[in-house]
Amino acid sequence: MATKLTAIAPYVSNIFSTYYFKAPAFHKATLHSDIMDTYLYHFEFYNENRNRSYYVDMGGVAHGDELHYLFKFDDEPYTDTEQAISSKMIEIFYSFMLYGKPTGETSKAGWPVVTKDSFPYMRINVENKLGTHYGDTFHATTYSGGESLEKSESSKIINPK
Repeated sequence: MATKLTAIAPYVSNIFSTYYFKAPAFHKATLHSDIMDTYLYHFEFYNENRNRSYYVDMGGVAHGDELHYLFKFDDEPYTDTEQAISSKMIEIFYSFMLYGKPTGETSKAGWPVVTKDSFPYMRINVENKLGTHYGDTFHATTYSGGESLEKSESSKIINPK
């Protein structure tokens, strides 16, 4: 029985992640965009030493993992890559707090605002990339190797282990 539950855990995680976090964020951003400039992001930096799901270990990026890079939770020093991610995250949030726009390194890739008809988002990773529709993240939970559960970068179907 445990094997069967372990096999479906990634799918259940995607359902809960979409229902409780991603869909409400999407809905709220769409409504908020009528009032002022609104931006969406999807944190995609996976680090097996810091990204931790406290319920089921699926080896992927979980809700709140970006907090490791905004607030230092332990005394373990950052690697160079982690320091770069941390600096990037702090720059994004600091700029947004001061100016209402997430600028700096991210502005090189461009970060358009959300509108009623357009739902761009920034894919935050070692190299930021612009995503065209935030709804694309609704099934994009990543697992070991950084692959999407459903598709790799080459759109090949991936079977969870």
